[in-house]
Amino acid sequence: MNGTILVVDDDPISLSTMANSLIQAGHDVSISSNALDALTKINQKHFDLVFTELLLKETSSIDLCKALKKFNAKTVIILVTTAANPNAVYKNIKSFVAAGGRDEYLRKPLFAEDLPEIANKILNEIYDQRL
Repeated sequence: MNGTILVVDDDPISLSTMANSLIQAGHDVSISSNALDALTKINQKHFDLVFTELLLKETSSIDLCKALKKFNAKTVIILVTTAANPNAVYKNIKSFVAAGGRDEYLRKPLFAEDLPEIANKILNEIYDQRL
């Protein structure tokens, strides 16, 4: 199943890698290198799925998640992180879920071939819930 996906990451290499793997899998992908641009894009277009970096330079992914959910409560938001400390990830994921994000996260570096499979699994769940 193909979906509309927004990838938010302030690291240009990660952003490009994630976006390209999803595009090659046939998804309609938009990218944002910062939270303000992500908010602008989600206000202009419906996204089924958002992948966002935990540590954005100008805001937290938790604040971004809260703002994104105001535009579309049904958008599924997945956290992506380079954080190696499990306690830091756990603390942030609890706040992320409370803000409306999904109760799971992806660790970078991601294998490009894995991301489309993960996206497809989530998009299938979204589709099944709409039926």
